[in-house]
Amino acid sequence: MKSRPLFLVLLLALVISACATSESGEAREPDVSSQGSASAAGLSALSTESINPATCEGVLGSPPGTHTLELQSLTDSGQAGSEDIDSMCAAVYETSNPGDAFLTIALIRFNADDAAEAHYDLLKGVFVTQGVAVSEVDSADEGLVVGVSALIDGDGIGRITVLRQRNWVLTVSVGPTTDDSLWTTTDIQLIGESIIGRAQN
Repeated sequence: MKSRPLFLVLLLALVISACATSESGEAREPDVSSQGSASAAGLSALSTESINPATCEGVLGSPPGTHTLELQSLTDSGQAGSEDIDSMCAAVYETSNPGDAFLTIALIRFNADDAAEAHYDLLKGVFVTQGVAVSEVDSADEGLVVGVSALIDGDGIGRITVLRQRNWVLTVSVGPTTDDSLWTTTDIQLIGESIIGRAQN
């Protein structure tokens, strides 16, 4: 896998520096969970295959004709940073040109629901305290998917959406900006919900 997608996968750890120039304070954007319809690229990305959480096989469907699909196991590096991680992997649609549109998935399975919740809350807290525009879907039901979506549009990152269900945390990142991305906000939500739903099986 090329260095750029790996950086994007590890963006969760680097998001503070990506947002460091933003003013502190909470910025809200409208609820984006149900705006618009899915694009052809978004529909193509939906997979019905079983997911291997160690390798990310089955996470995504066919990439656009201009892109390739790269998979990587990140369990060893994830466990080096947190003993609460059972498995971690990445799936990336990319081209050989660093300036082209990309989609990056990072799927993490924690050994307990509360560990996943703590990780999710940490990421959400970074977005909020750095003043990044966010929208959130929350639920009082512990078994339902919760999510937060952050509009970055800087440093080669467009939007990052983080979803959590039980002991799973998933991030979907697109770029280099939302305008240049092949995947819409609706695509990101549909892809994320499809992956995290199938990961439970």
